[in-house]
Amino acid sequence: MVKILDLQGRFFRGVLIILALFFTLVWIEPGGAQKFPEKPLTMIVPFVAGSGLDLEVRLIQPYFQKYLGVSVVLSNVPGADRKIGLQKAFKAPSDGYTLISPGWPMPVGELAFNPHKFTYVGAWTRNNFVLVVNSETWQNMEEFVSAAKSKKLNCGLSNIAGMSRILGEALLDAAGIKEFNWVFYPGANDAMVQLAGKHLDFVITTNSSATGLVRAGKIRPIMVFSNDVDDVFPEAPLAKALGYNVPPLSTIRLVLAPPKTPAGRIKVLEQALLKAAKDPLYQKMIKERRMTTYIQNSNEIKKEIEESYPVIDKYLAKIGFAMTYKE
Repeated sequence: MVKILDLQGRFFRGVLIILALFFTLVWIEPGGAQKFPEKPLTMIVPFVAGSGLDLEVRLIQPYFQKYLGVSVVLSNVPGADRKIGLQKAFKAPSDGYTLISPGWPMPVGELAFNPHKFTYVGAWTRNNFVLVVNSETWQNMEEFVSAAKSKKLNCGLSNIAGMSRILGEALLDAAGIKEFNWVFYPGANDAMVQLAGKHLDFVITTNSSATGLVRAGKIRPIMVFSNDVDDVFPEAPLAKALGYNVPPLSTIRLVLAPPKTPAGRIKVLEQALLKAAKDPLYQKMIKERRMTTYIQNSNEIKKEIEESYPVIDKYLAKIGFAMTYKE
């Protein structure tokens, strides 16, 4: 009898140990999806509230939290070309509860963090770059390039080493043009207004930035820096179709997490973001706004961005800039 009771005791102790191990794995394992998320998330937006990029994040926010099952609280942390917000996100706990949507590309110059160490969650939209001219000047790229080879044309920029400048430098090489005269303005809209007033020859900007003045008949898109037909200006020819070998770089709306965020939690965040981007109501809304859907999972967007760094570094070096960061 004593022996039977002893065996029963050992059996129940064994069962209790197994149960304890099971619940430890379920509730404590940091990457497990079983208990994540259980509280609101914070999404850092390194732009001023009400700006274009801020509004794009706000458009997808309700759908993202719908599929996560918890609230996603937006926190605007602007300043220093997004560097302040990026550094805050980089140093946040790697628990999946702090994210950032900084837009791509990353800022140039000295960074207090290594951008390669962020954990990618996914992407949902992008903006292609277009070359626009005043509607009363050139009709197409052939006329534009011919004029650029005969005299130095003025291009308006809002960032001395931004994507517009990089694509402009790539166009110089691809089209055999000697140089452009770069004219800097506080913002992209300032340059667009100057172009509409014939104070500039051309601007390289995002399709969304050009939409208003194109519809008003003030400016004309004559080339898109993309491999695919642009959703906003489908009639504008692609650079590759015209024979110009320029990189198809674009601004991308993406979500990043701090370094070393557990893979299990990234998977939960990724699936919620992709479902949000594919939601029929969200898709209807962005089509009405003529935004370009660009749904990428964590691995896809990581691959694309990491492959873009050497191209960007090449042209940054050409104009005397570089992206430096701490390891």
